[in-house]
Amino acid sequence: MSGKTATDVKTKPRGRAIVTGGNGAARRAVGLLGGILSFAVSEGYRPDNPVRGIVKPKDGTREWRLDDDGYRVLGKCLANANREHWQAVLGTRALALTGCRRNEMEGLKKTEIDWTGSALRLGNTKTGKSIRPIGDAALAVLRDACERSSSQFVFPSITSIAKQHIG
Repeated sequence: MSGKTATDVKTKPRGRAIVTGGNGAARRAVGLLGGILSFAVSEGYRPDNPVRGIVKPKDGTREWRLDDDGYRVLGKCLANANREHWQAVLGTRALALTGCRRNEMEGLKKTEIDWTGSALRLGNTKTGKSIRPIGDAALAVLRDACERSSSQFVFPSITSIAKQHIG
């Protein structure tokens, strides 16, 4: 964690390998070693895992959100977007209005929309089953997408739509 693994090595006439070390390297090393030793315990090579209980440095998570100006710019971009791929335009609007994760919106099924309860009842999310209340604006976007989609999904992939038209 102190950065002792940091190095800057010339690899080729015009190449360099820059290793910063520090928290990220320590976290990955402890995680890898812990996995190896857990396997050794499960196979009977070791009685215990000495890595268990070591506090790893916090992951370098980033968090950013659009501010009011960012949402205005996004809205203008979506208003001027090419209508050929409506899934991307309406999906992005739905993301902005619901706060869902991208993979949740990509896999959203029509049956997961509770029209009367104004909510999304998601069956498979990162945290398990989830109920997400949504507003009228989000419902209007989802209704528009459902009317355009002949699939079980609200935002079907472009390739699945092409197959329906060809086949």
